[in-house]
Amino acid sequence: MPPAVRAAFVLLLALAIPLSACLPGPSDTASVKRVGSCEMKAGVECSGANLSNSDLSGLDLSKANLSGANFFRTNLTGTTLNAANLSGASLAGATLSRTQLTGANLSGVKLAGLDLTEFNLSGANLSGADLSGAKLVKADLREATLTKANLSGADLTDAILTGATLTKASLGGATLVKTDLRAANLSKADLIAATLTGADLSDANLTATELDNTTLDGARLRGAYLQGTSLTGASLENADLTGIYADGLYLRGARLKGLRAPGCEGPACEALSPSPPPAATPPR
Repeated sequence: MPPAVRAAFVLLLALAIPLSACLPGPSDTASVKRVGSCEMKAGVECSGANLSNSDLSGLDLSKANLSGANFFRTNLTGTTLNAANLSGASLAGATLSRTQLTGANLSGVKLAGLDLTEFNLSGANLSGADLSGAKLVKADLREATLTKANLSGADLTDAILTGATLTKASLGGATLVKTDLRAANLSKADLIAATLTGADLSDANLTATELDNTTLDGARLRGAYLQGTSLTGASLENADLTGIYADGLYLRGARLKGLRAPGCEGPACEALSPSPPPAATPPR
């Protein structure tokens, strides 16, 4: 081979090595998950997207803007959506096993009937969300915002809602057995016919809360604030109301057997004393 040709061949070979290094390999393209025009990654802007029937399992979508997106039958197993914006999205039919939603914006989201057992939703914004009939057993909702959320018929057994905001929330017929509601704001919430047996509502705000026909047997309401609270037909047997503030309560037909309210303050404290048994009629 002439020297000039050999030199040109060597030069081309030297150039080919760095060029090939710049070309995308199989692993580079495979690591990018695309759904339509959306590149699914942390911080992605993809509001209103149709993500139905997609497999997004295991992806990190933290701080993504997916507001108004459709997640029907979407696989979100192990997906990280911490601090993501999912406001107005539809998650009906989605698979949410081990999905991370800490601090996510879920306002107005449809989660009716979903199994969210042991989910971490602490600090999440669920204002106006539809959680009716949802299973939230042992879920972590501490400091969550649930203003005007629909939780009617939901199962919140052993759930943690310390410091949560449930103003004007609908919890009619919900199960809150042994639920931790310490320092929760339940003002103007509807808990008619709910079951709160053994629940902890210490330091909770129960201003104008509707607790008609609600079961509060064995519940702790230490230091709670009850003003204009409706407890018509409610059962508070063996409940602990130590140190509460009580004013303008509606207690018609309420069952107060074994109720304790030492240190109660406010004009309605006397009404919380169980009625003494009728005096025996002396024999004639």
